[in-house]
Amino acid sequence: MKTNRTATTSHLVLHLAPTASAQYRWVYLENRRVILQGESREKGGVAAGAEGILLLPADDLILQWVTLPGGNTDALKWQLEPRILSDVDTLHCAVLNQKGDDYLLAAIDKQRLQHHIDTARAWGIEPQRALPDVWTLPDGQAIQLDDRWLTRPTGSAGFAFPTEAHSLLIPVYPELAAVTRLASDDLTPLARGALDAPGNLLQQDFAPRTRRGPAARIAALAGIGLLLSLLLEPLLQGAYAHYQHGRLEAQVLTRYQHFFPHARPSDPLAQMRRQALQTAAPTAQAGVLDYLRQSASLLATLNNNPLKRLDWAAEQQRLSLDFSQPVANLRSLPAPEGLTLTIHHQTEVIIGSAP
Repeated sequence: MKTNRTATTSHLVLHLAPTASAQYRWVYLENRRVILQGESREKGGVAAGAEGILLLPADDLILQWVTLPGGNTDALKWQLEPRILSDVDTLHCAVLNQKGDDYLLAAIDKQRLQHHIDTARAWGIEPQRALPDVWTLPDGQAIQLDDRWLTRPTGSAGFAFPTEAHSLLIPVYPELAAVTRLASDDLTPLARGALDAPGNLLQQDFAPRTRRGPAARIAALAGIGLLLSLLLEPLLQGAYAHYQHGRLEAQVLTRYQHFFPHARPSDPLAQMRRQALQTAAPTAQAGVLDYLRQSASLLATLNNNPLKRLDWAAEQQRLSLDFSQPVANLRSLPAPEGLTLTIHHQTEVIIGSAP
């Protein structure tokens, strides 16, 4: 069966940069052949009639394979709870792919997704599809775009990280050394991959706007007139609202009893609010990438000193780096803000959290 993306012969692929940047790249294709490409507002008038595809930065998303044997896909997003600090309901979730009972779930903050859509519209593009940039990479390949590495090890959904962390992550993630590196700063492989990649984040409240022809508009007006003429409309709306309210209460009760199995609250939603207010919000802890990012300028002075070992102690929030040669020159340099720096046995650098 043919889809819209195969029927459309021209595409404008827009790659948006991470949160802190306003830069973006674009590629214009006709019949899968690259016609033009550039950066920022160099596009001119090539967007007319082309299908707009947004490549969202993986930094803004959660990509995870989740398993739900024979269940409702609406419940998939609850499996993301261990990876987020905010309310699950602030996320927009979409299934990009499915293999049996395994689903590739993509989640992004609703306000952030709307910001990306508004950016494209301000540029004159009405996006029809949106995909994570790493998901459009060929399997087993990686590419460097500006100060980010996008990589998709074989069999994975892909992930991104800062360029300065690449050499430090190789000992921790050996699969990074096995990927094929594509030409840097060339968006063409991602643009072509977007044409074939399954899935679309623009669903539900973010479904793309469609252009309606005269016949569709006449049919829509006729349908509206018929609907307004129905005397049972208020009754139907009331019944639907009552059904939705009962469905919501059942979902909240199921979720509440997951944490409090023996509780039978008369008002599950109100009781869950009270429990949430009584529970201290979890404190986000820094990870290995945060430590490496904060220490990048300091570690850059050891560029010619090969790294032998990288060890991360999550409970102690301590990063240990063992180099091949002495690192005495670091003693004269200040530690990154909020961190401590210790030299051990002349070749080991220990970075910890400042008290």
